[in-house]
Amino acid sequence: ARGTEPRAVVKFAIGCAVFASGFVLLAAADAAAGTAKVNALWPTLYHVIAGLGFIYFVPVCLSIVSRAAPPAINALMIAVFYCSVSIGSVASGWLGRFFETLTGAEFWLLHAAIVGTGAAVLFALRGPLSRALETD
Repeated sequence: ARGTEPRAVVKFAIGCAVFASGFVLLAAADAAAGTAKVNALWPTLYHVIAGLGFIYFVPVCLSIVSRAAPPAINALMIAVFYCSVSIGSVASGWLGRFFETLTGAEFWLLHAAIVGTGAAVLFALRGPLSRALETD
């Protein structure tokens, strides 16, 4: 309906889907370039898209954590959130080992599949997750 805000879990799913689309863009750019170098416009556009996905995801997560955490450990829970981001960065670095064994398009599609699966799971479980998080 017009003027309604999506649930926080739906915003998470949208953020993941937007981020996944950035990886699809990188895969398409690599496939289209063939053996030539990819134009710098494509990675730049990827970072814009990834930033939009970030904007949909991170502020909502921080809002939920700050509202749900008890006041005595609120700052600690914010730190735990940022530690989870760090763990995700390490996992992404671990995926980097596949760069040499896959084509560029396959490498980026692997990333898109992981993040896209996250978006699909979040969207499929939006009802139970929203109730658990009390975001509505």
